Amino acid sequence: MPPRGGARRSASAALAAALLAPLGARGALNALVWPTTAFAPPASGAASVVPGVGPAGVPPAAGTVRLTGTIVAPAAETLGFVVRTDGGVRLWVDDHLIVDDGDTLGRVRDVASFLNVSFLAGVPQPFRLDYMHVGAAPAPALALSWVGNVTALAPVPAGAFTTAVTPAEGARVALRDRLVNPVDVPWQTYDNPTMGGHVLMPTGFSLYATLADDANKTLGDVFVFRRSDPAVVYMGAHSFNGSDFTSLRIDAWRGRACSVTFETTVVARNLYFLARANGTDCAALRLLVAPRMLWSRAGAFAGGGAAPELTATMPGFPPVTAHAVGAAPAPFPGQPHAWALQLGDGAVVGYATGPAAVAPGDMAAAIAAAATRAAATANKHGADVADVYEPIQTVIAWNTMFTPYEGVVTPVSRGWDFGSGYVLFGERARAPQHTRAAHGAARVRPVGTRRPCSPPVRPPARRPPPARPPPPPRLGQLLPHVHGRDGRRVQGPGVLERHPDVPDAHDGGLRAQLCVWPEHLVRPHRAAGGRARRAGDVQQVARRVARGRRL
Repeated sequence: MPPRGGARRSASAALAAALLAPLGARGALNALVWPTTAFAPPASGAASVVPGVGPAGVPPAAGTVRLTGTIVAPAAETLGFVVRTDGGVRLWVDDHLIVDDGDTLGRVRDVASFLNVSFLAGVPQPFRLDYMHVGAAPAPALALSWVGNVTALAPVPAGAFTTAVTPAEGARVALRDRLVNPVDVPWQTYDNPTMGGHVLMPTGFSLYATLADDANKTLGDVFVFRRSDPAVVYMGAHSFNGSDFTSLRIDAWRGRACSVTFETTVVARNLYFLARANGTDCAALRLLVAPRMLWSRAGAFAGGGAAPELTATMPGFPPVTAHAVGAAPAPFPGQPHAWALQLGDGAVVGYATGPAAVAPGDMAAAIAAAATRAAATANKHGADVADVYEPIQTVIAWNTMFTPYEGVVTPVSRGWDFGSGYVLFGERARAPQHTRAAHGAARVRPVGTRRPCSPPVRPPARRPPPARPPPPPRLGQLLPHVHGRDGRRVQGPGVLERHPDVPDAHDGGLRAQLCVWPEHLVRPHRAAGGRARRAGDVQQVARRVARGRRL
């Protein structure tokens, strides 16, 4: 057996060898170029080595370049960075995202880091810069400067870079690429906060659908809990596979006797969208479909209005053409490329993307097949849990969102980056098998924000209480409904949410309100004899949520 001191010397030597491993070529960075304006590469790209951060290696036409390696500061200090760019840019130093600007509109500007990074003299830090060039400027504009307490503002010299990339850093980059560029599912419901918009990933091109009336008033964003312009929105099924199958229903907009159902599916990377109207007042409404570019992405539109075709062109991506279906499109004031498709009792209108128009019957058949697939996903877990699986999947899928900064984020409530909160899930109190409780939800907010709810009161008993009262609902439990002070039932259910503006320990200012779930999800529970939770339990849930941590 070797002496113990020799073992320690051998370990120290191994550690020193690891720390002093080759750091890659000095004065250069790895460059990976791909031909799309997206912050994540396709399956392959053109790799090379470039001398630092600059126009070298940047594609002359529309495209993106990623520069990776390490950066070394000559002295121990905290440094900030400034990127001169004419396109979108992101900068990571020491695995911290410190510059995030997705503007691809071709404006030359200086973007300062929103975080500073601490350096030790001669110690390399991981470095990565993504730059999207849209070809709008005469030549690519890309430069990097740094500034600190000792270092004056100056360009970062090429000698501060090396091409070294550790395996761990490469794995982190690959994981983030999957989050910010979900190319496997092209169409997603990421047009936050509306539930009526579908986005072609990763282009940022969205087809936004809502309702308009004969006075050219629009419903605007489609989401649950509308207050300024009342409408009842029912969340229908939503597949985990993006827009492969989605459904929702809008009822009684401004008191009209009209119900409009939106349904979608994706066929061969093309989106099929149908709106079905039923009701005596539907003739006063139109389906409004408008194109838009999200996240400051560059794009241009042609057609639309009275034309049955609408084409979107995005730098670095193939053009996308949409076709109006079911009714002759009409222009809409103030939106030159939007379609206004007339509704009516029994009308079926919509749009389809792809090289040619699709008949409404073929679209309906494809959507029905997608609905069957979605139902099979829930039923594969057994009939006893299918009615639980479907609402949980629906909630998670509708509340899975995307931003260029975080990528795909779940579960958050729709509108979460516009001041709303996070969805909370917890263990559900077990109900007797013969009275499986209906699933519902409450939304909690402080008094004085938007429309306050009436404090819930105990509803009149409809049946004798059980011999052993059930345990109080736990955080995130789904509740069927509550009753207001006037005794009216507030129909549910939905999902319990926590808003960031709710104080951590404030009981008196909380109100609970339930969202509305589709009738086809609530009906099986009613048939099974589901019973309502006590209204006092709703208040208890509200207090627990107020003290809960954000996920």
